[in-house]
Amino acid sequence: MFFEEESEFSETKVRSTDLSELKDLARKLIKELNLMKRDALEAELYSTAKWTFLIKPDALLKMHEEYTRIEADIYAAAEKILNCDRAQLASAKADLIKAVMNLRTNFYYQNAQLIRDLGMKVSRLPDERHSRDFGWFGRLVRSWLQPRHVE
Repeated sequence: MFFEEESEFSETKVRSTDLSELKDLARKLIKELNLMKRDALEAELYSTAKWTFLIKPDALLKMHEEYTRIEADIYAAAEKILNCDRAQLASAKADLIKAVMNLRTNFYYQNAQLIRDLGMKVSRLPDERHSRDFGWFGRLVRSWLQPRHVE
């Protein structure tokens, strides 16, 4: 959502968003983050035990701490945009750009590595029947393969 240049929440898109459209962007961003959290909870992605087959526990903890901090910064910047007056919008926009850049800087390569490693794990599954029945991991992979519709 933040890594793809064509995303409406990419650094480039946020930078190019007119101040008159910024509050709408912030609303959509908060809605999308909330949907991501819901999906992650449903797929049990917050369970660190479920990730240790792929990531060492200390690296997983560090990633979680960093992501949680940056996500809070993104939420705070979006809330600031929604609650500020017109005179403060440029400053609030700069805060959001900084938070999105921070996420990309800290997680772009880690995210790509995780996707590659997950793909390798899936390719090692014996057949499609096992991938359907592979529990949380199968649900996670299937959720990535299904198109998402945002209202």
